[in-house]
Amino acid sequence: SLNLDPRSIDINTEMGLFIDSEEIATRFAQQVEDDLPLFTYRLVLSDNATDRSPLEWHYADEIKKWEPETGFWRNFKADFFRLLPLEDQL
Repeated sequence: SLNLDPRSIDINTEMGLFIDSEEIATRFAQQVEDDLPLFTYRLVLSDNATDRSPLEWHYADEIKKWEPETGFWRNFKADFFRLLPLEDQL
């Protein structure tokens, strides 16, 4: 699926895997669940109402107030697109 976020063109994180073995599937699922925090950010609503964005990106011991791995221009464009009407409002 492609959405308005321009990163969707370069990064597609949707994928599937079919494992026809209950034992292997169980071990694989457990391994993914154990390793997921090592490779992903956890999105959390901030308790601080004065923040620019109510979102925080938690990764290991880090808390980021801006979307991780993005530069100024991507954050600027994301803020700009927030001003546009939502799809169901068009």
